Parts: sequence; C-alpha cells; structure tokens
Amino acid sequence: MKVRILTETQQRGTFATMLLLYKKLLEIGIDAKIYTTFNSEYNVLPYPNKSRIFGYEKMVNTEKYAEKIFRIIYESKDTIIHIANAMYGILPIAEKNNAKTIINIQYWWPTCYFNSMENPYCDCKSFTKIAQCIYNKRIIILINYYHL
Repeated sequence: MKVRILTETQQRGTFATMLLLYKKLLEIGIDAKIYTTFNSEYNVLPYPNKSRIFGYEKMVNTEKYAEKIFRIIYESKDTIIHIANAMYGILPIAEKNNAKTIINIQYWWPTCYFNSMENPYCDCKSFTKIAQCIYNKRIIILINYYHL
C-alpha cells in the first residue's frame, strides 16, 4: 500500500498534523510521501494559477489543476490519496480513475466559511443565517478596529 498525502496549506495545524500522520505511516512500514503546494522539504507540487477574481481555494480546486496533480501523485491501484484539508477538487478526478481517497478536514470552514465556534447560531443552514453571520463578523471587526 502507498499513501500519498496532499496538503495545500501549512497553516492552522494542518501541516503539523499531516507530518505526524506521515511519520506514523512510515513507522508501521507503509510507503508514504507528502506533497505540498508550498515550499517545503517534501515533494513540492506546481503552484496553481493565480486569479484576481477567485481566491487560492478556488484555483487549487479547478479541474485542470486537480487533473495535473492527480497525474503527479497517483502511481497505481494500491495508492491511497490522503487529502489534507481542502483540495477537494481532486476527488472527482480520483473517482473517475477508480483511485482510493481520504479527505481530512482540519478545521470547520469547509462546512461553512462564516461558521464560528464562538457563535453556534452560524450553522450556514439558510441564507438568512449566513447573512446574519457575515453582518456579525463585520460588526465585530469594526468594533475591534475602533477600540484599538
């Protein structure tokens, strides 16, 4: 079995968690490699195209980029692609190629960007709740800004 860990961020503990996973896999004798989209001592992938309109998360999940990355990291049928965090764009490509995947969400924003662990009201189940959460975040930012 081969495990190819794919991570697009070194923030919020994601990279640290993946390093722990990587070391554990190696300890138990599994052929593991880490691939990053940022400079690291591991296998560095080509950076996605930049866009003035769309953010990094959108560009790292485009079909063209996901296809390119899949061709680099997928080796054979005994390869498992472990997606660390938000590179979900590779999932349809992997499914089309009958590749095994695991996705590991490290923090809650993929469920709802405006969700807040401090505000249980923000569960993104309706537009009105999302709109209220956006409004609340803006007000908190303004209050904090003017209190500095």
